[in-house]
Amino acid sequence: MKTKSNFTKSILAVIMAFTLVAFTTDVEKKKVNIKDSKIVWSGETLVLTNTGTINLNEGYFEFEKGKIVGGEFTVDMTSINVTNLKGEDKTKLENHLSSEDFFAVDKYPTAKFVINTAEKNLMVFMEFLEI
Repeated sequence: MKTKSNFTKSILAVIMAFTLVAFTTDVEKKKVNIKDSKIVWSGETLVLTNTGTINLNEGYFEFEKGKIVGGEFTVDMTSINVTNLKGEDKTKLENHLSSEDFFAVDKYPTAKFVINTAEKNLMVFMEFLEI
């Protein structure tokens, strides 16, 4: 009886192993070249739009069958740079964005952006190409 029970357990283990292999996919991680990358942002109020950049510390996209399925990026929040203003206005906005009122950069010097799922959207893809 023990032999039959062990045989049955072995068969079940083999079936489970094949099932796991059949349902796993190859996900390829591709690191972002942070030296040549930056995040471009824009923020709007009722009367004006501000623009700027933030540096990327590290990041990667996950691809499955040539399509983006995920990813993760770490952003250097201390690098907030306003690009449409100069002088005192630029400094004021950068300080405001870094302050407790906004991103609290002293407490949170980095931010993480995680892509859990992705779907094809032509408008988002076109904006992504400009980055």
